Amino acid sequence: MSESINHMKFVELLSLEAKKIIPHEFHALIFLDMPDEIYKPHKTSRNFIPDLRYCSNDLLLIGEAKTASDVDREHSKSQYVSYYEEALNFDGKAILLFSVPWQTKNTIKNMIRRIMKEFDKQIEVYVITEFGKEQVL
Repeated sequence: MSESINHMKFVELLSLEAKKIIPHEFHALIFLDMPDEIYKPHKTSRNFIPDLRYCSNDLLLIGEAKTASDVDREHSKSQYVSYYEEALNFDGKAILLFSVPWQTKNTIKNMIRRIMKEFDKQIEVYVITEFGKEQVL
């Protein structure tokens, strides 16, 4: 499976999870960074484009999909910090979703926990794999 097809599989997991959180009538406001999508997610203040973004009715969802080879790259770490900052600065409820292969679940959870400690402020963060979702505490 090519890297981009694999990545799109994880973006689709993000989309499915977002649709469980967001009421059906607002699903059209879920923006995905996918080749066939006309409207893309807005950039963060640090100039990153998440794979998923929803912002409406006092709720912000930011989602990022990573393949096994991307989870712990420096660029990815910068994205995680940017998305966390974006969520912290949102005036309402913010949730971060990360979709990764199951074998990298603990790696990303540990990275997010370090970011939580750095900011000393927690928001809702979930890691989604092929086998389900777990909250990062």
